[in-house]
Amino acid sequence: MLYNTYRELVLPEEAERYWKVVPQSGEATNVVSFTTSANR
Repeated sequence: MLYNTYRELVLPEEAERYWKVVPQSGEATNVVSFTTSANR
């Protein structure tokens, strides 16, 4: 049902542009890092 309903709503070019969104270069000052038990 999901495939039949939603698969053609977004053009491939729009999807590619969406997934290329990245933050501007430089050090972010408003980001908080979190650790998990796997990172300890």
